[in-house]
Amino acid sequence: KKLDLPSSNIVFTNYGKATLAVLSANNKATISNHGTLAVEGTFNVPANTAVSNTGTLTAKDMTINSSGTLMNSGSLTLKGTMDVPSNGVFVNTGKATIQELKANSNDGVITNEGTLVVQDANIINATFNVNCLTTIVKMYVYCIKVNIATGARLDITNLHSSGGIYTLQQEAILDVKEQAEFTTFTSKINAVGAKKALARFKALSFKGNRSVSYEGNLEVAVTNHPTNPPYNPVYVSAPSVY
Repeated sequence: KKLDLPSSNIVFTNYGKATLAVLSANNKATISNHGTLAVEGTFNVPANTAVSNTGTLTAKDMTINSSGTLMNSGSLTLKGTMDVPSNGVFVNTGKATIQELKANSNDGVITNEGTLVVQDANIINATFNVNCLTTIVKMYVYCIKVNIATGARLDITNLHSSGGIYTLQQEAILDVKEQAEFTTFTSKINAVGAKKALARFKALSFKGNRSVSYEGNLEVAVTNHPTNPPYNPVYVSAPSVY
């Protein structure tokens, strides 16, 4: 049940139904699933490897190594962790459900153009492109770059943000259902479209100097917005945004 692809430039294609304990490769490979592929343990995507899924792919964990790429246009379910490293790319145009999503590099890129549901996201420095509805239960970010496309929505139950740039196109929505906590480095929320974008929070807390900056054509909706709390002033560079 364990499949190791031994040398570089190996091609693995599944059109049927396969169950593996582990799927890994030693070097550059091309891996395609057009049927049903279940990996009971870790799906290890080696450096410079392209993985595409148009069928049904399930695994416990998926590790994308440097410059590895995962393109999902089918159904993807990860019961454990997906790790997106330096120069790693994950693009979802289908349906993806992930227990834990991790990224820790300036060059890592995550793009959702389908339906993406994540229980826990821990993202440091990477870029997150939200082009369709994206749902995250717990999101912890440090110096992230989030781009929310026109009319798209990023739904988060609880957000902890230390630095980062949230760029909202017109009519985009950043929606935090419960608690948003902004700490340490300033998180900038910038609306860049001709029509307003919306940042909506059920509750807000600030635990750092100038924790958040609102900019551009942005509307902020929140009950009892903190106003210049001691040592933690709200820094607003655009007028009358809340």
